Amino acid sequence: MATMNDVAALAGVSPSTVSYVMTGKRPIGEATRRKVLAAAKELNWEPNSRARALRSSHSNTLALVGPARTHAYAEVQGALVYALAQAAEDQGYDLLLKTTGAEPKDMVSLARSSVADAVILTDVLLEDPRVEKLRTLSFPMVLVGRPTESQHLNWVDLDFFGAGRATVDRLADLGHRVIAFFGPPPSAYKLQAGYAVRTLEGAREAALRRGVRLVAPPTTESLDGFADEVESAFRSAPEVTGVILQYEPATALIPQILAGLGRSIPDDVSIIAIAPSQLAMHARPPIDYVELQLTQMAQYAVRFAVDSIEGADPQSVLLPAEITNLGSVRQLSR
Repeated sequence: MATMNDVAALAGVSPSTVSYVMTGKRPIGEATRRKVLAAAKELNWEPNSRARALRSSHSNTLALVGPARTHAYAEVQGALVYALAQAAEDQGYDLLLKTTGAEPKDMVSLARSSVADAVILTDVLLEDPRVEKLRTLSFPMVLVGRPTESQHLNWVDLDFFGAGRATVDRLADLGHRVIAFFGPPPSAYKLQAGYAVRTLEGAREAALRRGVRLVAPPTTESLDGFADEVESAFRSAPEVTGVILQYEPATALIPQILAGLGRSIPDDVSIIAIAPSQLAMHARPPIDYVELQLTQMAQYAVRFAVDSIEGADPQSVLLPAEITNLGSVRQLSR
């Protein structure tokens, strides 16, 4: 049986465009409208009853649910919320920020209310009870991040496993044999936050494959003790010449901390951050980085949410992890 996605593919448009043609919710060019109608006719497709019912009771609002956790950096979370709000506005939707009521039972109340047409979940854990609850309710949802079992779900995520692997490979390619990995606070790993677990797994896989030593000491829940943790790591492993940093609040501070230990970037220590570009670029000196791509994530998340509201099949995208070089990594003498 044909789906909205099949019609969209045949017509060469997005699923949301198919929806707009069928509902008249937005004006669509005549040529595009004809292509969509022709594709629908060829595939003998028409909107299902559930999608029609949803459309008749639109609130034109997307609910954003992301519980405040100790491992979530406010500046990154704020940038993501802003990007989601902009993307929602571009699609003609409002964004409702739910700062409380993020437990599984609260998902039931949200789904049964009329305040939102779909939910966007952030802070996704590998085993996330909120996801399972919404799945059982058949309520439209999109995940920023993904659980272990992500089939038949709408999600967008950065390839954090690839980020961990790429950063180790980059340093190993330049001759670094002992690398320190400073990740998110311990709570991120305890909760099994997908981004944290996958990055460290990728780094460990690459270190094993490349035959380099990876030192991964636990960081602190706040910045207060981070400098002491870095000092302790270098005292325990003074041969460290490469650093991978996935602790956004420390991005601007790490050069000063290393300088206090008598190590300069990149002469003594090469460093790559997994962080938003503005944090890495404004460090002194600037730090090579893997961009989190928050704007792209937001755009995909909102588009998938709108498509899901209109009855489209689940969609997903894994954004590639790419390193931008700003001069904080150097080749070691052979």
